[in-house]
Amino acid sequence: MHDEKQNFQLFDLAKALVFRCHILHHTSISSNDLLCDKDAIIFNFHHASFDFPSMDLFLHDLNQAYITSELSTNEDTILRYLDYATIEQKMPMTAASMFWLDTLRDYKIDHSLPLPFDRYRLSDEYRTGREMSVSFDFGEDLSHVFLAYSSSNSITALQLALACYYAFLFKLTNGEKDLCIGMNTHGRYKEELMSVIGMFVNTIPLRCQLDPHWSFHQLVEHVKEIITNTLKYSYFPLQRILSQHPNATKPAFIETSFEFQSFKSKSDKKEMMIGNARIIAAPISKNIGEDGIMSNFDFTLTIQHDLDIDQLSCTINASLDLFDRKTIDIITQRFHSMLEQLFNVTDIQMKKPIYEFSLILPNEKFFTKSMNNTQVIGMMGIETIGAVYCPLSPRDPEHRLHLLVEQTRSQLVLVHHLTKNKFNDSIISLDIDSVLIDNDMESDVDVNRLSNVTVISEDIAYIIFTSGSTGTPKTVS
Repeated sequence: MHDEKQNFQLFDLAKALVFRCHILHHTSISSNDLLCDKDAIIFNFHHASFDFPSMDLFLHDLNQAYITSELSTNEDTILRYLDYATIEQKMPMTAASMFWLDTLRDYKIDHSLPLPFDRYRLSDEYRTGREMSVSFDFGEDLSHVFLAYSSSNSITALQLALACYYAFLFKLTNGEKDLCIGMNTHGRYKEELMSVIGMFVNTIPLRCQLDPHWSFHQLVEHVKEIITNTLKYSYFPLQRILSQHPNATKPAFIETSFEFQSFKSKSDKKEMMIGNARIIAAPISKNIGEDGIMSNFDFTLTIQHDLDIDQLSCTINASLDLFDRKTIDIITQRFHSMLEQLFNVTDIQMKKPIYEFSLILPNEKFFTKSMNNTQVIGMMGIETIGAVYCPLSPRDPEHRLHLLVEQTRSQLVLVHHLTKNKFNDSIISLDIDSVLIDNDMESDVDVNRLSNVTVISEDIAYIIFTSGSTGTPKTVS
């Protein structure tokens, strides 16, 4: 049983081996070869040929066959998945092709969003695929305000949740205005496809070019328009979308995704009856121990709406190849905090520009204020002596730090006890800890020297490097 759940090598797509059925006998096989109590039948499907709606179709047909001992399927009249796949390949889909070409015009398909990674991306062959999930419930009050806003503004809960996600990504990426993420659609865009077993799920890019000065209301209306237009052409296969951009090495928008799920907790159970036999749905994720489950994505945010209790919850899945566990937990807290700010009892937050949204947690506000005061003093000290302020992150690998120092042609790097080993002897550095300890007394000579420093308004005050998500760091001065 465990091997069927965890061993993906049991399938072979090249040989069309996408379905497995096994009988497990609890005791030795009886002479009449009938199933006995505690025996089990395993149905195992590869996701390439079987989506979630297919499960209900399969179980319905299985139940009918079990009860009537007959197969109701007529292959001469019923559309098969193979027929659909053949027809799809021959369809021109001109309108959809033009829509997606225009939607992604001038967008860098292989551009990764500059999320707060703890480690830089490795090539796929070196990724472990481990991920971590963190969840929280909206609770009754937040769910009520969220859904009330959705209803009063004539938008769906999906559209509102997506608008929240875009606002969050804008802040999390330090002001990235052109946001493109992936979302799965069910792909059954015609009525005759509703009764076909197969894999119809299609991933589509959702591109949002937002204005930081928009209010949240304006962002919601923009997202509503995006979803309305995009879903009309959601049937256009991802492969065809990507073929419109032959120079892109890898579609990075798939790595950051969004999901919205509506379900009924009281009726959507993992168990059902086939005759007098109990059918149990097993997890499809590949568990790899306490380090998490297998995933090929960087960052996924899922909003779930329980229709029975009319409340929502959120789950964030993030790659442990890129994020530390602590970082994933803090990111989740920041999203929860932003939702609490947005959907409070007043309408003030909704009218604020998006750029004014804060991801600072309540327990960080005092620390941030103290840190800001200290950093401002340090920046002013550097600029007062006529130097240019350029912050470097101690989390960056040494080769990146050396590259940035070379680009700025820096003559001096300030370090402390945690960062002094980041640079070799070829770079001149000054340990500020020793300076503070050895020079605790100021003199008139030190102050008078400042009068010899000439600083004019045209001088560069600071240089800040971007995250360099494209591979080449860029500067802002």
